[in-house]
Amino acid sequence: MKKLKLRRLSLLAWYLRSVPRQYFRLMSWVYRNGSNFDNGLLKNIECGATACAIGWAAHIPEFRKLGFELFYNGGAVVPSYKGTRNWEAVQNFFGLTSSEALHLFSMYSYPKENGTLPFEVANRIDKFVADYTFVNLGNY
Repeated sequence: MKKLKLRRLSLLAWYLRSVPRQYFRLMSWVYRNGSNFDNGLLKNIECGATACAIGWAAHIPEFRKLGFELFYNGGAVVPSYKGTRNWEAVQNFFGLTSSEALHLFSMYSYPKENGTLPFEVANRIDKFVADYTFVNLGNY
């Protein structure tokens, strides 16, 4: 069983509340028009680019120091962490199961898909952390 990284999830929720809605889009990790890549790694998102929660997570300095980043493989931009890519990287970095990762971050888990706002994802993450803490850490 993976160890859930509650602090990482909480930091991501906090960070998402600062992302302007026009730069948030659940349909892809990051829309790379106007983005800068160096040796396959995304260095920054320039004005006009959009990203989902995981795309923005890769821009949190603390997460980058831990090795979580976006990787451009020539055809797609995907999350990367310690040799893993895509959803496996997300699961490993946050300590989530596949179903938990999809529930928190997949566009198909939200009723509006492309119209979902960053604070809505942040609220879901906060609820997940609170529920996990309540049930698993003996606060009942």
